[in-house]
Amino acid sequence: MNDKVKKLAQLLESPEQSPIPFSVYQFVNHKIRVILVSEGLCQLMNTPREVLMERLANNRYENVEAGDVVTIATAAQEFAVRGIPYDVIYREKISGMEEPQIFHATGKHIYTPDGERFGLIRYEIIPSSVTSGNLAIYAYKDVLKKFYDEEDQALCVITKDDTTILYTNRQFCALLPPKRSFTVGVTFCDYFCDRPHPELTELFAQWCDKGRQLIEEIETGKPLVIRVRQVEWSGTAAYILYLEEQRKEYRDKLTNLPNQAYFKLVADHFCKKLLDANQVPACLFYNVIGMKIYNAQNGFSAGDILLQTIAKILKSIYTDALIARFDNDHFCLISTEEGMIDKIQAMNQEVAKLGGASKIETKVGICCIHRGEEHTVSEMCDRARIAGNSIKYDADRFYNIYDVSFEKELAERKMITERLEYAIENDEIQVYYQPIIRTLTGQLCGFEALARWISPELGFLSPGRFIPALEASRQIYKLDIFMIRQICREISNYTRQKEAPFVPVSFNLSRLDFKLCDIFRIVEDAVKENDLPRSMLNIEITESLMVEDVLIREEIRKFHDAGYKVWMDDFGSGYSSLNTLKDYDFDKIKIDMLFLSSFTQKSKDIISSIVSMAKRIGIRTLAEGCETQEQYEFLQSIGCEEVQGYYFGKPSPGEESVHKIFDRHFIAEKSNDREIFETAGRTSFQEGTPLAVLDNTEDTFFLLYSNKETEQLLEYLETTGPAVIQAMNQVGGTYHNMFQSKIKECKERKQATRFSFSVHNTYLSVTLTIIAFNADHTVFKVELFDTKISLEKAAPKVSQMTRRNLQHKRTILIADDEPINCMILGEMLKDHYNIVYAEDGQQALDKIFEDPDAFSAVILDMVMPKVDGMQVLFRIRTTEKTRYLPVIAMTSATDLEIDLLHNGVNQFFFKPLDDQELVLAKIENVIRNTEGR
Repeated sequence: MNDKVKKLAQLLESPEQSPIPFSVYQFVNHKIRVILVSEGLCQLMNTPREVLMERLANNRYENVEAGDVVTIATAAQEFAVRGIPYDVIYREKISGMEEPQIFHATGKHIYTPDGERFGLIRYEIIPSSVTSGNLAIYAYKDVLKKFYDEEDQALCVITKDDTTILYTNRQFCALLPPKRSFTVGVTFCDYFCDRPHPELTELFAQWCDKGRQLIEEIETGKPLVIRVRQVEWSGTAAYILYLEEQRKEYRDKLTNLPNQAYFKLVADHFCKKLLDANQVPACLFYNVIGMKIYNAQNGFSAGDILLQTIAKILKSIYTDALIARFDNDHFCLISTEEGMIDKIQAMNQEVAKLGGASKIETKVGICCIHRGEEHTVSEMCDRARIAGNSIKYDADRFYNIYDVSFEKELAERKMITERLEYAIENDEIQVYYQPIIRTLTGQLCGFEALARWISPELGFLSPGRFIPALEASRQIYKLDIFMIRQICREISNYTRQKEAPFVPVSFNLSRLDFKLCDIFRIVEDAVKENDLPRSMLNIEITESLMVEDVLIREEIRKFHDAGYKVWMDDFGSGYSSLNTLKDYDFDKIKIDMLFLSSFTQKSKDIISSIVSMAKRIGIRTLAEGCETQEQYEFLQSIGCEEVQGYYFGKPSPGEESVHKIFDRHFIAEKSNDREIFETAGRTSFQEGTPLAVLDNTEDTFFLLYSNKETEQLLEYLETTGPAVIQAMNQVGGTYHNMFQSKIKECKERKQATRFSFSVHNTYLSVTLTIIAFNADHTVFKVELFDTKISLEKAAPKVSQMTRRNLQHKRTILIADDEPINCMILGEMLKDHYNIVYAEDGQQALDKIFEDPDAFSAVILDMVMPKVDGMQVLFRIRTTEKTRYLPVIAMTSATDLEIDLLHNGVNQFFFKPLDDQELVLAKIENVIRNTEGR
């Protein structure tokens, strides 16, 4: 026993043999030395005393979780040097156990009679029932509690003045592995870097509260992004460093190039490196001209491949540049001024080869940056964009360099950004509304709200003049907030003053709305303040918002979850829109107007495919840019649910837009009817068979839609849709009563019904399906089938068949009020059985009881006038002479099977009848099984 242990024996009874787990240290010459460990600690750690002493002396943190080393090392140093109480939670592996255990260690100082000081640390394992999620219960420092709560976030805490590490967790060390063992007082650079980086202190200060920054100064081995925030840590000014890998959200999904968010993150640093190398950075903004027409003529897949090809060409020509896809058909890059024009020409030549019949070219705007000039990334891109846009329609030029001649446009943009708040306060900005029409009913079903700026100095400003300026200056959210509040006020005022409901209004949200304000809360407050239902507002977003930032996607989901309808705007305008539809829930897509502007057969085919695809996945459709009657009729024919465009009206202020649309005899859709017609609109109209959609209101039928196959069939029958509707609207007439009865039957059975009726001497077979209904409307679909059987042809056949000689064949009674069913069965059975027909249940009973032995079987329709099939079946089974007569039920209701079996049916036919072999086999089996009884 050494002298130190002997001294401790004066204070502690048999300290090395104590069952209590503890250790004793002493702080000597600025080092912490282990003096002894108790038997209790050896047992707790499942380690022999000599091994444990060796580990505590030379590598005391060997088995401690990496993320906890800094915490306990710092606490131990402060306990030894400053006398601050030692009280820590940490994780450490015990010999023989795979999972680390959670330890709680507390320490106090003890003194020998001669005044020598020792540190005594006592250990206990927190029970296994306590998970890492509630470590905070045992953490006595508020700051430590906070960071255990944020366990998934990689973070490190350093002092502000010299970057001494105060805390780091295992996630941080996993992303940026330490280069050496931890010691108290180690700096960030010494611990994590291979070489000195004296500029880090200044960089951390520059990055503080500036959002995410790409780390390129440190040899990380992989792209990492850092975010810096200043805090107080135990009374010390400190930085929290949040670290993360470069996210997928920094990549454009289609081209795999960096996206706009990543470009803005690293562009400043990229330019600085070029300037430091005595090179002149040049920002090039590429606009791919003809992309939308190419999509319309060749389809989305071809458009996606084209964009991918352009991206590859950019990378092959600008080998050392920072290249990003900004949006749709826009790319931006930073390269050197040297050889710039040659590369632009080479790029233009390569792109010109790609379009084929669709001409594709690039227009490039250029902004060069010289040493001493101070431009932000946004300013560089803005100037390059302006230079490129100025030659967009110049056939002879494909690049343009920004110079002072563009100062006028910049001055206008500057005036716009500086005057925005004044313009809002002084009513220079107004809400204009463009009508949206439902194709199924021809009624006004909504408006799109658009901003218009009428400036006393600049005149009427189109959105193309002020929206880009506000986005570049990060003020677009102010305009959008004004628009939201004004839209809600105007809807509320109209409803109150006119005592009439308004129709829903859609409006666009910008990416910056989600970055710079709580846009969801602003919309919610505006809705509540004006006492509006959420169904009155529809949110329009572009696809680029969904692919850019996961946080934005989550915010958009808030709108959807709260009950707002969320639309994808400009569908097909350049992004790979189908992928976005797969990943996110949209209520509606707005088909880009360029598809209609070309209006070729190929563009029609693409629009038809979009509408058909959307219906299959439950998304509604709206086509923008409808300007002619021909376009409107085409969109109606393919089942596009809603349309918008100059054919129905240009955007106009408030009540003026309402008056204009009503003056053209459009009526507004009632709010109670909106859901039923939206449901009806989801019906697929591109079936390839005769199909019509009708609306039944009280005693009146309206034709909402009929496809070209229906029109061709009716033309063949020498009639028209309006003529059939006129017959259906003759109250008390055959058609009127028939359809009213079948609609009632359909509702009661909650399934489609099949029947037949004659049109101009020819039977039509009909499948009637209820699409949606409420108290006022029943919208239903009818599918038509021409049987090619005429009344004149059928009548003598029936007569002939009922008079056949019964001596050579067994006889079947067919009881059905539908002549078409009788005809189909008769054709199937005529070569095998004698056939007798009954037109209703009473006639069937009369024929059966006139001669019970005459029939080998009865085929019985369950739904007939006078006496229905169930009543006929009951009479047959309760009469002694007919008790064993085979009865085959004929029905379209598959759910009646069990009831019919219980009531004595021998077999079933489900309508429509189309399998002759199956029908004959069932009849033969039934007859054979009951013969001899």
